[in-house]
Amino acid sequence: MTQRRWIGQAACFCLLSWWVLVQSSIARADQVVYLPTKGEGSTADLEGIDAALERTLGELGHQSAKSETREFPTTSAERDALAGRYQAQWIVEGYVGRSDDKRYRLRLQASYTPADRIEEIEVDVERKQESARLKEVLAAMLRPEGLGDEALRLSQESTKSKEGKAEERAEGQKDAAPDASERALSAHHWITAIRGSGHGILTRDTQNNGESALGGSCLQLQYAPPPLPRLRLGLSFGFFGGATTALGYSANVAYLIGELGSSSRWHWGVTADLGVFQGLSGSRNVAFMARTGPLLVWSPNDRFEIQIVPPELLVLSSGGGVLALGGSLGLGWRF
Repeated sequence: MTQRRWIGQAACFCLLSWWVLVQSSIARADQVVYLPTKGEGSTADLEGIDAALERTLGELGHQSAKSETREFPTTSAERDALAGRYQAQWIVEGYVGRSDDKRYRLRLQASYTPADRIEEIEVDVERKQESARLKEVLAAMLRPEGLGDEALRLSQESTKSKEGKAEERAEGQKDAAPDASERALSAHHWITAIRGSGHGILTRDTQNNGESALGGSCLQLQYAPPPLPRLRLGLSFGFFGGATTALGYSANVAYLIGELGSSSRWHWGVTADLGVFQGLSGSRNVAFMARTGPLLVWSPNDRFEIQIVPPELLVLSSGGGVLALGGSLGLGWRF
């Protein structure tokens, strides 16, 4: 019996010692009340940062509670009242500035109520290293002695981070114009245009009525497939007059190779038409028609454009062959 009594007393002593250690550990842990994070970003994003703050406070050994109050108390009495409500020594609030899928700018404000001290720091947080970064910043802030020299070190790290982002932006700006150009071309896939043309005939046939010029106008419809917004495939229907009177039907292909200089409004490329030329006067023969030339497109916005083909070569198979050189001008609308 004596041995059993001794074992029971030892077990009770161990249990009592464990309970005292647990209670003293809890008593030593600082209680922190944190306000809901505000600032830029979606509700889900801000709630995610709240969860990260709560998790980090727990990893640092603090007890934490989320306040229902959304505004940081401005007076000492208000801070004491909020801290007393949660039996907290610290009041913490976060505000998110610039934010994207890689990083966010976080301003943390912490009040140590026993000393009525408020400190603030603004840092960059990489999302991939969020846990380590928040732990580093909160560990420096939530100390009775305050931030001290840590404020300078943490701020310098944020400055280095901003310098790195500035370098990234500078690199990205090299390709900014092509990206903007690509977005403008991809905004609409159909283009309709009215084109006028004029050509001087370089070779004579016996049915040109002594005229040496050929003018015309046509209606054109093109489609730019989404995977290749610089490629245009289309159909044209037009009327020609001067040396002869005729109707023209053709299939068209154009490709915008690049931009002129750094402007995303000017594009250059090549264009070509292949079709038939139906005479309405003279022999009224049907001839094959081809026309091609360099293409310039000016787009003041993502809808309207001016198409210029200087020069344009026109070839007809009628009367032993006709070769003409000129140009065309078109007004287009993207939709």
